[in-house]
Amino acid sequence: MHPVLFRFGPELALSVYGILVAAAFAGGLYLVGRSGPRYGISQDQVLDFGFWMLVSTLAGARLLFLVVHWRLYADACSEGRCLEVLKFWKGGLVFYGGLLGAIAGSIVYARRAKIPYLLLADVAAPSVAIGHAIGRIGCFFAGCCQGRAGGGLLGVSFPRGSGAWVDWVREGMPRSVGATPPLHPAQLYEVFFDLILFFVLLRVKSRKRFHGQAIVTYLLGYAGIRFLLEVVRADADRGFVLRRAWPALSRALGLPPADPVVLSTSQAISLLIAAGATIVLLRVRRSSNNVPRTTP
Repeated sequence: MHPVLFRFGPELALSVYGILVAAAFAGGLYLVGRSGPRYGISQDQVLDFGFWMLVSTLAGARLLFLVVHWRLYADACSEGRCLEVLKFWKGGLVFYGGLLGAIAGSIVYARRAKIPYLLLADVAAPSVAIGHAIGRIGCFFAGCCQGRAGGGLLGVSFPRGSGAWVDWVREGMPRSVGATPPLHPAQLYEVFFDLILFFVLLRVKSRKRFHGQAIVTYLLGYAGIRFLLEVVRADADRGFVLRRAWPALSRALGLPPADPVVLSTSQAISLLIAAGATIVLLRVRRSSNNVPRTTP
């Protein structure tokens, strides 16, 4: 595992994480650019939309991370390192924060550009899924968003300096240990399921019966994926809304039987997003004015 691709002096480095996050955004925007004209969205509008998404997604993803880890950055700022807050390319982006930021940014842009929001969201939905898959590969190389100890033959030990190693040191592992114990590669699990969701969304978008069908499919699909992945993810910093163990499931996954598997903060957010998406689905599918005029 090589988290740093190139290093330019002691402070400046080009990380695999940063490169893949950029690739995720570029790839997603490319897909929007290819399908947008079929729905009457011009290339100029696609580029404008990309700018709004870049700013709003990064702002939302970073803001939620800072909310969760505010003590860490408060300590850094007290030591005169306030600019650490801005160094998102080193890691520290929360997907749900980015998703909420993207939704807010796309609503504002759609109103300014006078594009039906649900139409724009449907065009962008597959791009979000494939971009997320690429970004999670970056998480794997950075050693962040890792899973809990276990994984059997699939378990991965993250090396010294990775996000996972730092987390284990904070939890009491001696700094002399060069790698973490084998952990569930939750990042790669998510890559696999995001790719499946991407191909499902391509099919839904090409055969949709009403505007909003693709984005609602994405929200419901990802909420379910994330809810299940949280069982093996190590999200101790984000905490639990309700702590409930499931010993039989934990044993099957190689987890400590007494550890809680529900209800983490991200699982709670998943339930809220699924509920919201269901409400949107029930409303838009009944609207006679929400039928696509063209099929890509």
